Amino acid sequence: MAGLLMVAPATSTPGVQSVDCATTGSGLLQVFNVDDPNNAGSYISKFKLLDVETNEYVDAPNFTDLVWADLGLPERFMNAAAIDHATGQIFGVVRHTGGDQVLARFDGDGDIEYLGKLANDAAPKAATVTSTGTFVYNNNSYPVATDRGMERILNVSDLAAQADYNAALNVVLGENISSEGEWVSGADYASFVDANGDEFVMWHWYSGDRFYGYKVSDIDNDTADGNWYRFDVTFPDSWDDFGAVGASWTVDGDLYFSRNDGGGVFVIKSEDLDATTTQPGSAPYGTGVVSETQISVTEETSSNDGFGCATAEQAPTATPVQVLPCGTGSVGLMIHEAGGAAGAYTSTFHRINADTNTIDAATDFATINWGSVGDGNWQMNAVASDPVSGMAYGILYQSGESGVLVRFDQDGDYEFVGALEGTDFQAAVVASDGTLIYSAVEAASGGEVRSVANVADLASIEDFATALTTTISAADSWTYNTNDGGYPTGNNDYGLVQDENGQEFIAFVEDDHVRIRAVDEINDAATGDGYWEAFDLGLINNDSDSSWQGLWGDGRNLYLHAGISPDYQLYVIEDFASAVDGSGNPAVAPSVTLTELATSSTVGDGFGCFTSTQIPEQVTPPTTTTTIAPTTTTVAPTTTTTIIVAPPELETPEPSEPADPIAAPPDFTG
Repeated sequence: MAGLLMVAPATSTPGVQSVDCATTGSGLLQVFNVDDPNNAGSYISKFKLLDVETNEYVDAPNFTDLVWADLGLPERFMNAAAIDHATGQIFGVVRHTGGDQVLARFDGDGDIEYLGKLANDAAPKAATVTSTGTFVYNNNSYPVATDRGMERILNVSDLAAQADYNAALNVVLGENISSEGEWVSGADYASFVDANGDEFVMWHWYSGDRFYGYKVSDIDNDTADGNWYRFDVTFPDSWDDFGAVGASWTVDGDLYFSRNDGGGVFVIKSEDLDATTTQPGSAPYGTGVVSETQISVTEETSSNDGFGCATAEQAPTATPVQVLPCGTGSVGLMIHEAGGAAGAYTSTFHRINADTNTIDAATDFATINWGSVGDGNWQMNAVASDPVSGMAYGILYQSGESGVLVRFDQDGDYEFVGALEGTDFQAAVVASDGTLIYSAVEAASGGEVRSVANVADLASIEDFATALTTTISAADSWTYNTNDGGYPTGNNDYGLVQDENGQEFIAFVEDDHVRIRAVDEINDAATGDGYWEAFDLGLINNDSDSSWQGLWGDGRNLYLHAGISPDYQLYVIEDFASAVDGSGNPAVAPSVTLTELATSSTVGDGFGCFTSTQIPEQVTPPTTTTTIAPTTTTVAPTTTTTIIVAPPELETPEPSEPADPIAAPPDFTG
């Protein structure tokens, strides 16, 4: 009969081989579906490996293409591929648009076994195998989008192979466990264990760029419907806007995923995803952090799926924390603001705008969510940036605990460095010689200013628990008495300034005084516990240390963000260095000018690298210009009260179910 393609029945191939996941691994694999050039309307399923040496997808060396017309199954293609990490068996769904969908077991040699037809006319594009051996896949075939959801097949590796494809059509597999809507379809599925040890089947939902999941225990116990978990994650700048994810993998508990538009491979580390505060089916939601990997560009595709059991060496590494672009540019007068609430503390970033004299949100800095760190109750303070390396630092703290030093960058990536002695960390700065100087309460009646030499050379620590028990050796630099108010607690911040001879000083503001101490004296055990020189600047009658916020130094001048919400100003202590005689003694009092900043509720630590063009011009005529005779003697500590400002409580959004997608993805998309 002319024009009729005659094919032989597709038979199961005996001897399908498993992958040795325990020792050799398979690498990160993807199945791509392309048109068959020799058979119109048919497809070829090609297999590619994500090569972490070349950062590219290459033809998988140990996998044979599946030419479906040659297998007697024209118009078919494969999606919803997954591997059972426990048994090494690889599974995929032989898709037939408008027809039956058959679960198959296959290997790299081109051998294939047909196991059964999926129930409910499921046409999946996402699948994973959990640690309990359950094959979990989405059902994207219901005509009504709100009826779509998730299905399961228990003990998938125990399924018997059928004689051929036609025989498999008589064996119905799978059952529905969720019909909550098309958003459950999401992108590719992956099994993932969060920071608390709970295993989820996770997926990325492109509408709103968030992740969802069901607990594996709920999937296995048939209690998943309605008990979804949402994770509001922080994305790096390179993520850009909404992007569909076609491939996901789990490696050593970490979740890797690749964008279909070729935008790269990203990862959520297991310690960076936390569902502690999450209530199933509603707010409050969990938190997570998405990090870049070294693979920033991948192959663009509209029909693919990820699978495989990769070893740690076969997976891309998360991009390390990046330095601020101080060498090639500058970031400006930055303000770090601590916010959120217990279990979901955040760090957001702002910048003083030199053109408008406003404090604006720094949209090029990602918000950091700390809810996945430790018990979820850690927040960051005492932020500083290294003027030489450009690396940014902060100290994570909570009441009664040691602090943990972290490095962070504009993309929201962070790494742990180690534990610091003391509690209630208020101020920090990094001197030009690479010394971190910080203050901390270390007893009910007193505290220390401490210094850590060569902080940039300290190695990062992979997990928070280890960092919390790895104490960084820090020299005692200055002891103060908190019962007497004490100083130098930093009154929320430290800054750096140099005298005319190039000697560097640490500076802080207390009431109407600026106090300074030579950095080399702080680093010297013999002189570190001495007095601090003082300048009475005659600024304002200030009874609250908390009104002084960020402090910056550019070598010659100090810039002070001050005031009480919502009225803030930028004090510029001009040519401060000329006021020091070279021995740390006040010689000539600096002048003080004032720039009124626009109304803002933003408070926090100052950090960053900046140029003169990023500093607001002083008002004309200056609101305040004061010249004060210098003090001529060394000033002993005075009685003050240090007020620790707690981060504001954020409103919790009203619980709501996830919205339907902006636009449903095409059925062929993986």
